[in-house]
Amino acid sequence: MKKRKKTGKKIDSHIKVSEMLIKVGSEFIQFGSTIEQRENNLRIVASAWNMACHEELLREKYIQDAIMVYTRINNSDTEHKEAYEHALRQLISRKLALFPSEMVQIINVRMYEEDGKEQIWATSVKMT
Repeated sequence: MKKRKKTGKKIDSHIKVSEMLIKVGSEFIQFGSTIEQRENNLRIVASAWNMACHEELLREKYIQDAIMVYTRINNSDTEHKEAYEHALRQLISRKLALFPSEMVQIINVRMYEEDGKEQIWATSVKMT
């Protein structure tokens, strides 16, 4: 009988990126009344996740850049802009609290329906 090599990784503690995104942003994602709106909210969660993986000064720059793009695309007033910024900051804080050592960048996310249930698919790469 061959001995198995120990890797130091606990299989039971492994959690998929899509599951982590749900833990970070499930309440925010559910604000959408259609699957398209929920998928858009999922993209915002993924963006906040990606920002959270950077050091604070760079993160702040990314937040300001995202707010500027959001405002321009949505022709937003101050109230909507502030709500978007608040949501981003809350999601970033939640990611940092729940998964501080998970340093992966989300490349793509998608929400789809399968067997009457909404599913999330995420593609990510490990940061080096």
